[in-house]
Order: sequence, then C-alpha cells, then structure tokens
Amino acid sequence: LRARQERVHKPVSGDWDMLVAGGSQDLLSKTFDMLLNEGDEVLIEEPTYSGALAAIAPLGCRLVGVPTDANGIIPEKLEQLLQAGTSAKVLYTIPTGQNPSGCTTTAARRQEVYALAAKHDLLIMEDDPYYYLY
Repeated sequence: LRARQERVHKPVSGDWDMLVAGGSQDLLSKTFDMLLNEGDEVLIEEPTYSGALAAIAPLGCRLVGVPTDANGIIPEKLEQLLQAGTSAKVLYTIPTGQNPSGCTTTAARRQEVYALAAKHDLLIMEDDPYYYLY
C-alpha cells in the first residue's frame, strides 16, 4: 500500500505514514482523536461532511469554517483565517466530490492551499474517498 501511495500520489516529504482501518467513519474518528485535543480549533470546509462533524463532536473542539465555492476551498479566505491568528493545527478537507456540496478542488487551488498550510505549519487531513472516480 505504501509503495502504491508513493507511486500514485508522489508525496513531497518522506515524513508520512498511513493508517488502515475498518471503514471511513472509523478512520475519521481515529485520526481526529490522534490529532486533536479538547478545545482545539479545527478548520473545516463550509459546508462539510456530517460524518466528520460527528467524529469531531465528542472531542470538544471548536470548528472554524473555511468558505468554499464551486472550485473548493477559497485560498484567500483560508489565508485570512490563518493571518487572523487561528490556533488550528488541522485543516479537514474533501477535495474530490466534496460532501455535501459536490465540488472538486482544482489542481491550482490544491497547490495554493498546500502552500498556505506549509507556510503556517498546518496539517491537511485530506478525506478523498472519490479520488479514483474523478
């Protein structure tokens, strides 16, 4: 699986790993639990997947919405939130066939979001169940 991820997605950093779980909701819960603490801010797309909200709720985190349009997260809006001093260390995004909006983030936007995340030391939690359908 790791070799496939490296071949298909070509991670830019060698410092990554993967987690295999029994289903997407189980994986969301485990990942949020691993990354977030009670009271943390977490950046989420507006709107976002209700299953992710259900996984975050028991952790007592503060949700900070990032505006989206037909092309995904609006980088300028994300940058405004980051410059305003959000303490979020995680951005949860569904870049392909976003649920519930259905939008797919363009390649250019993905690069802009990545650049902002790198600049602000923000971890991107990419929930991409539809990658191979796109």
